[in-house]
Amino acid sequence: MNLKTQFLTFFIIIFSSNQLFAQNLFSNGDFENYTTCPTALGQVNNVIGIESCTVTPDYYNASCGFLTNSPGAEGAYCSMNAQANIPSGDGFIGFFGGMFNNTSYQFESFILTLDQQTIAGQSYEIDFEMFTVDRPFGPCYKKLVGNCMDFGFLFFNSSNPVTCLTNPFYPIASPPYPAPSVAINCSAISVGSWGHQSMTYTADGVYDRVLVYFYPNANSGTAACSGKTGHFYMDNLCIKPAGGTCSTCNYTIDAGSDQSVCQGATVTLNGSSSGGVQSHTWTSSGDGTFDTNTQIHAVYTPGQNDIVNGSVTLTLTSDAPATPCTQVADELILTIIPNTVPVIDEITPLCSTSPNITLSATPAGGTWSGTGIVNSSSGEFSPAQAGAGTWEITYTTGTCGGSDVTQIEVHQEYTLNAGADTSICANQLFTCAATETGNPAVSWSASGDGSFDNPALLNVTYTPGQNDLVNGTVLLTISTTVSGSACPQVSDQFTLTIDPETTAVLTVPTEICETSDPVLLQSDTPGGTWTGTGIVDSQQGLFAPAISGPGLWTINYTLTGVSCFTQASAVIHVDGQKNAGFHYADEEYCLPGSNPVPVITGDQGGVFSMDNNGNIDPSTGEVVLYNTPTGTYIIRYAFDGECQASATDTIEICGEYDVQIPNVFTPNNDLVNDVFQLQFTGVKKMSCTILNRWGNVVFSSDFHHLELMSELIIWDGITANNKKAADGVYFYRIVATDLNDLPHNYEGFLTLIR
Repeated sequence: MNLKTQFLTFFIIIFSSNQLFAQNLFSNGDFENYTTCPTALGQVNNVIGIESCTVTPDYYNASCGFLTNSPGAEGAYCSMNAQANIPSGDGFIGFFGGMFNNTSYQFESFILTLDQQTIAGQSYEIDFEMFTVDRPFGPCYKKLVGNCMDFGFLFFNSSNPVTCLTNPFYPIASPPYPAPSVAINCSAISVGSWGHQSMTYTADGVYDRVLVYFYPNANSGTAACSGKTGHFYMDNLCIKPAGGTCSTCNYTIDAGSDQSVCQGATVTLNGSSSGGVQSHTWTSSGDGTFDTNTQIHAVYTPGQNDIVNGSVTLTLTSDAPATPCTQVADELILTIIPNTVPVIDEITPLCSTSPNITLSATPAGGTWSGTGIVNSSSGEFSPAQAGAGTWEITYTTGTCGGSDVTQIEVHQEYTLNAGADTSICANQLFTCAATETGNPAVSWSASGDGSFDNPALLNVTYTPGQNDLVNGTVLLTISTTVSGSACPQVSDQFTLTIDPETTAVLTVPTEICETSDPVLLQSDTPGGTWTGTGIVDSQQGLFAPAISGPGLWTINYTLTGVSCFTQASAVIHVDGQKNAGFHYADEEYCLPGSNPVPVITGDQGGVFSMDNNGNIDPSTGEVVLYNTPTGTYIIRYAFDGECQASATDTIEICGEYDVQIPNVFTPNNDLVNDVFQLQFTGVKKMSCTILNRWGNVVFSSDFHHLELMSELIIWDGITANNKKAADGVYFYRIVATDLNDLPHNYEGFLTLIR
């Protein structure tokens, strides 16, 4: 605190080596302050600074209204005397004592906590105002004056406290408390009005508490009646160093320690007060604002002028109490610290293997934090500890400082391993298997004339060139191609050896029948191994077509122990044994019938042929009748190849033959369809019989030498007895003989309509 002013006109501060401040050591001498307004007897604990120490303490408010129903005349005395003549404030405390049968007594007491400890050897004055009221007790009415119960103050220390009582009745011969530090006889106290009392006390030790209580004096047992009692009221109690000013007003106020606040922030004030201060008000010498300036812990927001000036004085002032107290005030200085805006210097990318660097920023003296920071004060950054990545680094300055954030790129160290030296055969491609760390972009190159399928890949395929084959070796190199990396570029290489190729010539049958005997295969380079379907001896190369079955079979020949031997292969066609079974459905086929087609009962795929220049389809065996002369023909069905098979069948081709028979005629002489007439081809002779529906023959005739005819009138509708046949349905039976003397039978129904 730079400045503190207290307007305490009601006491004098004396500085000496053997004297305390000359002020009231008890902060509530007029008993006017209480935490809860008293509403009944026994509430002395509600009064600030007072602790009851018996079972029947009383606190009396100035109004005394709640005492009107109390025992005896307490309420009357309170309202008629005490209330009208209260020395100061609006409250006082009351307590009583009494004697019973000269053998025991009862009393009330309370404890005060001193604001300052006493000093051994220091003299103190104890002043108070007291109002004494005698009250009836038993058959007698005596004033509690003369030789009765005395009144005293017992000083003690809280480290060795007085034990409060729980029973209000104690034998006279065994007092509950030690003798008081200072006492006054009841006879010195006025009765029925307020009177001032003063006692002097020289402290014999360091004390911070005092007990106020009654105690029996040596003459307590001389009373003429059976008991005595009295009620006392006290106010304006003052315990002070001797020679000081005594007042019941002890206003103090403290604005708190000087504070600092950053620009743009608010501050919560921490004032305090004592001695009965009821209200407070904060004021500012600047242009800032309080959230509520009547709160002891108000929040202050500095104004623009406060910020420009760098500080402002804040004053806490108490309320204006009743005389003799006056307002007190205290002030603090609030310093406003400007904010700083730090800036981190530029940082270029680093490699993970780079040495540690020390970061810098303006202003200096701040704190560094973030991944890789190994010294928060100096700003030392370790790329190895941070590892590869982009890391956020924060720099923060001190009080009222700000912060700046930057990012540091740490690139991963690159490594490449092209692989070990290796060799391939002249007919092979080579796939490189390089490894890396850091995931760099790469590129392959060759010392020869071969080519890469994609030189930017780690696992690239290399095709040797003609010069590579002639030279027998080529050097392959992989290199990083990362642009802008903080890590150095690296490369690695290996030698690829290209060995010449060894081949073998195989002698195998290209086609063999499945029923053929096993055959030995041949190679111009002996000692190899034969594999494939049908191989029954891999060393001799024995192939069994019965084992492989029909099909195209690839046979491989491998020679071990020979560098870059190219596996030789050959294909053997195993032909399956064929079945040439077939036949035609009829033995004779004549026009205008359908072309004969054979039924194949064996395997498909054979070839048909026909002797005597007959016209036949070789794949289906269909004979074309119109292009084949009449006669007898042998048809052959055959399979060529290693598994030959064939079969034959004989058919006869006859001339053209056809008969067309109508099913209705109208013999009504209109010259249209008047007769039952047949159309035919290739007929030599014919017979016809017509029956009615009862099975009677109505017409019958034979016709011969018809080779050159194409039509014939069979019946004109006249019966055998030369009568016209009636309308109706008739049944016919016709037998025609063709030119090859083959009979053809026809039967059907004929309708006659006249």
